[in-house]
Amino acid sequence: MINKIILIFFLVPNLYSFSQNNKYDPINTGVNMTVAIMSVDTLCLVGDTILALYTDNGILKYGGQTIWSGSRVAIAIWGDDTTTEEKDGFLNNEHIKWAVLKNDSLFSFSPKYKFGNNLWSPNGISIIDSLTYIY
Repeated sequence: MINKIILIFFLVPNLYSFSQNNKYDPINTGVNMTVAIMSVDTLCLVGDTILALYTDNGILKYGGQTIWSGSRVAIAIWGDDTTTEEKDGFLNNEHIKWAVLKNDSLFSFSPKYKFGNNLWSPNGISIIDSLTYIY
């Protein structure tokens, strides 16, 4: 009995803290756009989070994210769920704002597209040749 209580004591706080690590995760709304990122500015290091941001009443919100691995990555960028009243993703033809999250600080980046453009579209596909830090 004591072993079970000890196991629960250690397991429950760990599960709670694990669930809190998702504060930057966008909402899966059922419709997305896929963007491949071929390279990034040297300011972005392996392990940094690349974010696609949309605006909701003047507030930036996360619509997609991926972790930079040092080589090409893809990111799913979620659209708005039209079955809810709140805006929880990108609208068709909405401008995508790019940033890198480093130690809870956001740094703006500018994309150079190889294919596609910087406007969100449902089931769209784009390729970013490079993401460059905006100085």
